[in-house]
Amino acid sequence: MLPLTGQLVTNTIANDVDWRYKHAGIMAFSQIGEYIDEAEKIASMIPVLIQHLKHPNPKIRYASLHSIGQLADDMPKDFQEAYHATVIPALLEALDDPIPRVQAHACAACTNFFENVDPLVLKPHTQVICTKLCAMIQSGISIIKENAVTTLATTAERNEKDFAPYFRETLKFLIGFLNEFTSSAYKQFRGQTIEGITLICAAVGEETFKPCADDVIQVLLHIQNN
Repeated sequence: MLPLTGQLVTNTIANDVDWRYKHAGIMAFSQIGEYIDEAEKIASMIPVLIQHLKHPNPKIRYASLHSIGQLADDMPKDFQEAYHATVIPALLEALDDPIPRVQAHACAACTNFFENVDPLVLKPHTQVICTKLCAMIQSGISIIKENAVTTLATTAERNEKDFAPYFRETLKFLIGFLNEFTSSAYKQFRGQTIEGITLICAAVGEETFKPCADDVIQVLLHIQNN
């Protein structure tokens, strides 16, 4: 079915009159990864998805991010190995999208992609990733904060002990936000931040975590008791 589906999607995406055609085509393409055995078979569509990450319509950008994230999830490791050179820079650029919902979905796509990427591939991008995500957590609305903290934890998990240079600053940053955002509107964010702290501390290993253990325990006890 791939040749037939691919042609239908290509024809639909080519429609520049009505954005809904592009949106439908891209969303349809996002569903085929589950049934494809070899990532190379969808090579012709990857530049199309990356191109549409810069489309003027935010719904098209959102659909393209959704498709990349879904393909990364449905074709774990193979998709990342085949397309990381072009996909990672495009996703990092998408983190700067001016539309909050698109920006949040860029985080979700990054999470899906990073979960199964080779740590050696991710490592050179880690500093840029951390800088962008921390800025988003600091200034973004709740949906951005929630997705960004999850992506940050995934980045740490893939780097493991190589995340140590970023650990103390990141941990201090996240603990500070646990103490700052206490209203019910940020309940989901606080829960994901606690999970993120747990994953990050586990990722870097006991030696790196131990000097910060008391700080983490105290803030969790404070949340539990209040």
